[in-house]
Amino acid sequence: MATKSVYVPDNVVITVTKEHIVMKSKNLPNHPTANFPDYERKLDGNPNYVAEQNLTFYLPLVPKKNPRPVAMDKRNTNRALPGGPIGVAANGVIFFNPFDHIEEADAVWRLDRCCGHPSPNSQYHYHKYPVCVKSPWADDGEGHSPVIGFAFDGFPVYGPYESKGLLAKNSKENPLNDFNVHQDEQRGWHYHVTPGQYPHIIGGYWGVMEEKNRRARGPRPSGPGGRPGGRPGGPGRRPGGGRPPPPR
Repeated sequence: MATKSVYVPDNVVITVTKEHIVMKSKNLPNHPTANFPDYERKLDGNPNYVAEQNLTFYLPLVPKKNPRPVAMDKRNTNRALPGGPIGVAANGVIFFNPFDHIEEADAVWRLDRCCGHPSPNSQYHYHKYPVCVKSPWADDGEGHSPVIGFAFDGFPVYGPYESKGLLAKNSKENPLNDFNVHQDEQRGWHYHVTPGQYPHIIGGYWGVMEEKNRRARGPRPSGPGGRPGGRPGGPGRRPGGGRPPPPR
């Protein structure tokens, strides 16, 4: 049974310097998740907890296009994107690339209804279009989607819509490239999520990745399996969302 999520008003603190938007995040989702760890195997038996983190992200105010960008191949064997954090959603929760180990997410550890789950170091993260991330602006298909996050190269990640009733992944006049990127006069270069279609969030860094963000993994929480102290169901466990719908 789903329980009401607790909004954490200070989950994200943003400051601006001459070069960066600096986002400090506890990486706690402000929406319900499935029950983790999943001892009852309602998803797949994921043994990991969701725990508060202490993460800092540096998003370039003026992103620079990479002169030699590399997109992921179908299994990311070229390592165009690293494992671990590659960007951050507007609610402060990190984006990962589409893979768990060598398979697309859902093949190893299933995702919950919000397209997220926790890693062994207790970081809840999204592998696919995070449908539970909401911005103050509507994303109802009546126009271009709002920003839902940023990649670590500083370029914004928008929701799925390019214009009224048109998903960016289906655009013929301004198609997305292998990075899930295109540009327009108003927004310049930007990413779109592609529901149900690889690479889901970003296909590689179109811009120059800010090196400071390599530290975004954060320390591993104490306790066995990355679990903070307490019994199952105690600190570190988040409200449940039950069994999710079929993978997107």
